[in-house]
Amino acid sequence: MRTELDFAEHESAVIEPIPVMMESTSPVNVRVLAYDDTSLHLLVHGQGQAELSMFVGATYQRKKGASSHRLPGIGADYVVTINDQTTMVSERDGIVTVPLELGGQSKVEIRPAG
Repeated sequence: MRTELDFAEHESAVIEPIPVMMESTSPVNVRVLAYDDTSLHLLVHGQGQAELSMFVGATYQRKKGASSHRLPGIGADYVVTINDQTTMVSERDGIVTVPLELGGQSKVEIRPAG
């Protein structure tokens, strides 16, 4: 892992880990363009299959007639845009998981639906 920052005079930055993980069998370069607690915008470069996981927190749906405790399952929907292709992905147990097929540089954006 490497972080590169170019500063002008009197500039500084705080580097803080984000709850995002990229798994791949080959090297992938990742540049975080924007991140907040609901959305993510990345520039990735690599080859082959990869999987991007983003922790978003759990929003469980209650089954009809169930007791008041929370049940594991599928929660909120997220819009995933990879280059110009858009799909919907549902959060499962607090994590949005996005499979990627990399063939060079790609822009990836994850944001809540609606």
